[in-house]
Amino acid sequence: MSNKRTAAGRRAPGRAQRSSGTSPWLWVGIGAVVVAAAVWAVLASRGSEEVSGEIGTPVTVDGEPLAVFQASEGDAAVGQAAPRVEGVSFDGEPVAISGQGPQILVFLAHWCPHCQNEVPQIVAATSSPDWPESVTVTGVTTATDDNRENYPPSAWLEGEGWAFPTLADDADSGAAGAYGISGFPYMVFIDADGNVALRTSGELGADTFLALADALAKGEPLATPGAGAASGT
Repeated sequence: MSNKRTAAGRRAPGRAQRSSGTSPWLWVGIGAVVVAAAVWAVLASRGSEEVSGEIGTPVTVDGEPLAVFQASEGDAAVGQAAPRVEGVSFDGEPVAISGQGPQILVFLAHWCPHCQNEVPQIVAATSSPDWPESVTVTGVTTATDDNRENYPPSAWLEGEGWAFPTLADDADSGAAGAYGISGFPYMVFIDADGNVALRTSGELGADTFLALADALAKGEPLATPGAGAASGT
């Protein structure tokens, strides 16, 4: 700032007072507003990134969505081509459910106690020396709610040793809807031809999960688990 102005705001002697012009204080004020707006934009952007890390961007679905799963009836979706779903992971990287198999899709809600029970069982099953290497596992976190327990799902899964590609479903649960979810945990077994081999809702446990994966790898028919499996909604 010019040294021609005194601390009290009076103009220094020997200089005529301007009758018009923009005060430098106005520019200082405008600059402060601009800087504050920029800082606010950065903070807002960070907050948005944090939210989108747990709830993904809108997913895209290519193919016929599956009907809502009804455990008490014959599943008409068995034999149907699995739809392709594209979205993002917790860190924003692309994740695609291609419909190619053999693979198992595991739909999880962080607040569901049955999901919390099942995740370590799946980790144990896939860590077994008997696990068929041709079968892949893909997770989908859905129904995410930061007001409910066990949030965020990314930290929960990391703590359980979950190392599989995981799609963060969008706010409308588009991926879950495309696969006809009806409860948690929800699993879809897809055969080598990309068709649905089995859908289940509820806890399976490590032994059953491993047995189904083995049958899937061999191209054998998959038997529906007993009706006693626990399910959370």
